[in-house]
Amino acid sequence: MSEAPDQRGWFPPYPFLWLVVSAVVIWLDWVTKQWVSASLELYRPVEVFSWLNITLAHNYGAAFSFLSDAGGWQRWFF
Repeated sequence: MSEAPDQRGWFPPYPFLWLVVSAVVIWLDWVTKQWVSASLELYRPVEVFSWLNITLAHNYGAAFSFLSDAGGWQRWFF
C-alpha cells in the first residue's frame, strides 16, 4: 500500500541557516561599501591587477541609473 503524500509542502532544509547566510551577505555588502567609500577617491581608478581596475562612482538613479535625472524621488520609491 502506498503512503499518503506529505501535505505540509516542501520546505528548504535548515531555514534558520538561510536566514543567517542572508544576513551575513547583506552585512558583508554594507561593510565593503563603507570600506570602498572611505578608501577610494571619487572617479580615480585603482589598479587591482594589470587587467582589472576599481573606480568609485555613485549611482544617483534607481537600478543602473534608471531615472537618474528625475530629482531624487525614485531612490525612495524603488
